[in-house]
Amino acid sequence: MTSVAVIGAGVGGLAASIRAAVAGFDVTVFEQSDHLGGKLHGYKRDGFVFETGPSLLTWPEEFDDLFAVAGADFRKRCDLVQLDPVCRYWFPDNTQLDLRSDLEASVSEVESWSPGSGDEWRSFLERSRSTWLVAKRTFLGSPLRPLGATAQRLLAFNDVRAIDAFRSLSKAARTSLSDPRLVRVVERFATYSGSDPRQVPATLRCIAALEQYQGAWYINGGLPKLGSELVKLATDVGVKFETSSSVDHVVASTQEVEAVVVNGTKRQFTTVIANIDAEILYSSLLPTPTRLRSLRKAQRSSAAFVLLVGVRGRTPNLSHHNIVFSESYDLEFADIFKRNMAPQDPTLYVCCSGVTDSSQTRAGHENWTVLANVPSGAHIDEDTYTKQILGLLEQRLGLTADRIVFCEARSPQWYESATRSTGGSIYGTSSNGRFASFLRPDTRGPVRGLYLCGGSAHPGGGLPMVARSGRLAVTALLEDSASLS
Repeated sequence: MTSVAVIGAGVGGLAASIRAAVAGFDVTVFEQSDHLGGKLHGYKRDGFVFETGPSLLTWPEEFDDLFAVAGADFRKRCDLVQLDPVCRYWFPDNTQLDLRSDLEASVSEVESWSPGSGDEWRSFLERSRSTWLVAKRTFLGSPLRPLGATAQRLLAFNDVRAIDAFRSLSKAARTSLSDPRLVRVVERFATYSGSDPRQVPATLRCIAALEQYQGAWYINGGLPKLGSELVKLATDVGVKFETSSSVDHVVASTQEVEAVVVNGTKRQFTTVIANIDAEILYSSLLPTPTRLRSLRKAQRSSAAFVLLVGVRGRTPNLSHHNIVFSESYDLEFADIFKRNMAPQDPTLYVCCSGVTDSSQTRAGHENWTVLANVPSGAHIDEDTYTKQILGLLEQRLGLTADRIVFCEARSPQWYESATRSTGGSIYGTSSNGRFASFLRPDTRGPVRGLYLCGGSAHPGGGLPMVARSGRLAVTALLEDSASLS
């Protein structure tokens, strides 16, 4: 039985370990921390519970398939709740928009909020759905290279048109939608990959379709429960875990993997699946200058500055997921990606899971996870930026100082240390640029027996995408094993 070392117990690594074990490999996962689940992490304080990593689940079908491979039922193991509204958007003109889980209800909400925009939104979603179906079959259907394998999945010229890769997400939104506030809603989807809507291809419009047609979901007890269930599932199929085990090096000849060095000890493995930031892999664990140069051609994704706030009382109209827009979205993205500075007036994502799940907060209180996008590697004075964000929350959501039970900050440096992500980048490299997706590290590494998964590798970040990356890593492993037999 071939032994496989998986570096990192994030969702990508867990997905790969489960699929590899089911396929008959002897799998050991090495995790540097004492926590399994990667960014799927929770934090508890004084009766409040916060999700410090992912807080939204889309495309649950990917997890349906992953659990089914191991003979389990995802929806029985994880108590899923479909959210409605999906998100509440707060605009500088003091209007609010709810996007609903039901298509007709969502179109109706848009029409009531902006007369004449309902049909535009429906048309935008229909085209976005076409984009998603083609992207799922092509870009997400196989390891990125050889590119011919992806190209062969394009069935007709209409597929190329549906992908819509030759204009930006901003341009697609501005062409399709007459209300500039609705354009902002679409531009927000670029931040799901830590990117700039003026630079990412319009292909990312498929995120709108994912939320509308696949739903937005929460897991009762908090999304970190998904990580716990994945660990249980992996254990059930024979995966072994070694925590507090830092992989210092991947040992390889010019052609193939030979071993990994864990906490200073050499361990023999001929197959390695790296669920780790690709820049760290190619700069430190297996120095590969050519791959590193290619990787660094792509701009890194944004990082996050997060506040965890225990809030006294109830906030009128606060939803589970809220986007509170800045005065100027263009200026905000210029600050992040051009000026390399934390925005002075950031758009704020506010998650309050207590709206849906009373177990996550004290009775009569709210648990706010507040996120502002900032540049990767940004050095931010925590006290100053915390006060700045709290001031914006008071202006826009009425969060006065007397309602704050406590407030803790998480800087990009905190995320870099906690998750081993360069500069605290949430998604590794961004999707900025027409060909950025093709600069993202491929599933196959530079030597035989090395495979990559996780948010910094193909196809990118987000819970379902990193789960898909684990699937693609094992697909490549099985293909390569078959070619050698």
